[in-house]
Amino acid sequence: MILFRVLIVVCILYALSLFQHGLSTMVTFSNQITLFVGCCIIYPYQPFYDILVVYEAFLAIVFYMLIVPLNGGSSTLLDAIIHAIIPVLFIYDWYVSKTQHSIILESRLVVFCYPLFYLPFCLYISHRRGYMIYPILNPLYLLVAGILLEFIRVIFCLIIDKKKKENDTE
Repeated sequence: MILFRVLIVVCILYALSLFQHGLSTMVTFSNQITLFVGCCIIYPYQPFYDILVVYEAFLAIVFYMLIVPLNGGSSTLLDAIIHAIIPVLFIYDWYVSKTQHSIILESRLVVFCYPLFYLPFCLYISHRRGYMIYPILNPLYLLVAGILLEFIRVIFCLIIDKKKKENDTE
């Protein structure tokens, strides 16, 4: 398990070295979540860890099902690290961990809190820069994203329940 956490940190450090504009790229949702994942690896606070797993799964699905096809099917090494390798390693690390998972994922409000605060932030940054950071921000995509996030949240709640039942029978 330590090996996966070391791999995640190495991937994050490598991804940070690939950023051309430094901290100005931290306005994107995926880069902020990746930074939070790095913090969570260093200081694993379980409720935060559980929520980040949902966000990482959401990022991977949205990126490869929506953003890559809209961009003509191409992605860079940095995109692969942030949207595929880190989420897979982080989700696997979360799944095999022996720690007791929190019940925080049962609260929709808590899970949707960060994306709901991120949306006005994204619109503000887009306004300041003079262009949309995410041109896909329209009501239909936001509705689909909300439904997808809820679906992922429910799946991880079911996984937690299954792990709790397995631990209770042992």
